[in-house]
Order: sequence, then structure tokens, then C-alpha cells
Amino acid sequence: MGVGRWDNLSHLSELFSINGRLNIYKLKHNFRQTYELGNCSYNYRQLALHREVVDIKDEYFYNQKGFNKPNLSFIGDVSDFKNAVESKIQFIKDDFTDIFPVVVFYENSNSLERMKVVLESYNISFSVEYETERKGEVEFVSIRNIAGREFTVVIAPLSNNTPENIIYIMLSRAKYDLTLITGADRKVDNHIRKLMELNFIVSNG
Repeated sequence: MGVGRWDNLSHLSELFSINGRLNIYKLKHNFRQTYELGNCSYNYRQLALHREVVDIKDEYFYNQKGFNKPNLSFIGDVSDFKNAVESKIQFIKDDFTDIFPVVVFYENSNSLERMKVVLESYNISFSVEYETERKGEVEFVSIRNIAGREFTVVIAPLSNNTPENIIYIMLSRAKYDLTLITGADRKVDNHIRKLMELNFIVSNG
């Protein structure tokens, strides 16, 4: 029938309480992500909740460390987007034994069409999730369909009005590598900017 309320755990075992108060453990380790990505997504949530930024390195195993930090790329023109995509296609070829598509999140049909046009112009093969069985070098996935899922290598868009909860979800979906992209003239989310200042996120701009 389920727990229903946290307080209902107290009668199961004294291990759930300390000095008569419920003891709730806050999980810091995101098991779907490397330390570098998990550290970023966890601390984005900390900032969104007006909490202190902390390094959660001790929560991760040694073999989950030493991977790429999240990257923020400023896109000035279509060639910048093409370069970001091609660099991740090459990253997969160089660093993984299996070949799979770079997952690119999209916000709406207009943004999807713009990105598709760019890839077509550079002969980069792609597919759109749920629309075709064909797999290309890139797979477009709507941000409405990413909650609760994981993707190995991700490119995620940031706009001037991307909500904090959507940014957090995008940050916490990538398993090994995450590139955030935004327009060269866009204002960067305050929490993202803070994480860049603290070197949780690296940037080309």
C-alpha cells in the first residue's frame, strides 16, 4: 500500500529516527552520472534552492571521476552549431567501443526545424525520436520527454527563458558528456553563470 507519509517509517525501525526525530538521508550521488556531471547538476539544484554550493567528490567512486566537465558553447552562427555537433560525434568515435547517436534536446518544433536544416546543409545524418526507426549520427529528443531518462552524450539548448526546473532536468540527464549551447547574444542563467565562475562548467566564451 506504500508508505503514505514519511512519519509512518518510524514504527518500522528505530534506524529511521534519531532522538525521536525522523532521519531523512539526502542523496547527493547521482548514479546515472559521472562525478563531474553529478557535481554540476547537484549544485545547480543547491543554488536554485538558495543553498550553499558544496563539492560532492567524496560521494563518488574513483572510477566515476576524471571525465569531462559540462561545457557551455556560445553559438554565433550555424557553423558553430555544426562544429559542436561534429566534435561530439568524433568524441563518441574516439572514446567509446559502441557507436551511438549524439542526443540533442529541442524545445519546440521551430527550434527542431532550425537545427534539422543546419545538419542537412552539412550532410550530418539525424533522426527524431519516435518519428522513425532510422538512426543517424544525431538523435533529436524533445525536452518534454527527458525526465527520468539518461543519455550518454548530450547537447542541450539554453534560451533566455528556460525555466530553472527544465535546466536542472537537462543537467541531470547526461551520463558521460554534456554540452550546453546558447546564442552568442543570450543572457546566461544566473546559476549557470555562478557554476562557470566556480569551474563546475567550462566555456568557450
